Amino acid sequence: YTPAYVDDPMEWKSVRAGSEHSCGLKTEGTLWCWGNNGYGRSGLGGQIDFNTPHQVGDAQDWAEVSAGDHHSCGVRTDGTLWCWGECANGKLGMDCPDHVRIPEQVGDAQNWESVSAVHDHTCGVRTDGTLWCWGRGDDGRLGLGEETSNQDEPAQVGGDQDWQSVRVGRDHTCGMRTDRTLWCWGAGDRGQLGLGDESDHSTPQQVEVPVQ
Repeated sequence: YTPAYVDDPMEWKSVRAGSEHSCGLKTEGTLWCWGNNGYGRSGLGGQIDFNTPHQVGDAQDWAEVSAGDHHSCGVRTDGTLWCWGECANGKLGMDCPDHVRIPEQVGDAQNWESVSAVHDHTCGVRTDGTLWCWGRGDDGRLGLGEETSNQDEPAQVGGDQDWQSVRVGRDHTCGMRTDRTLWCWGAGDRGQLGLGDESDHSTPQQVEVPVQ
């Protein structure tokens, strides 16, 4: 019920908490995950749960990791993108007949900068400032201009090359551009897009803070 040290407190670089599992990077570039390993979401092979951090593979070039509900994704220092876990709805960005239980590379692009994985869709930004999304497309959460059922490989969102970051929610997505403007899209039924209405939007919409 209070914060406690997990493993060696002096070696960790970053951490991400998913639905029932967590993943983190150590300063040496290794990837570690723990918790519920159902669907292979922890990338440790099999379905055995782990209540302490376990190293995922032996690579020492991980730059970023994102832990979702039933899947996870990460970016390596060479710009490659890797995902693992539940294969449903195309959220892994690859054609997979079954769950992926260890990290598998997504496509052959080597210019990925960041990735965000949460529920049934995933988005990432490349070093050229382009934004890409894939997975479940209900409510326009992929930002592709239509409500698609599945997108099983990364698809570019619009043609802009000034995206700086993106974060995925359960049924919507938000991103920030290099000019520091904020944009959101997807389901808006509870005002989660910040646009002043409760409508769904299938393309990025700028969020403007009203003058007080």
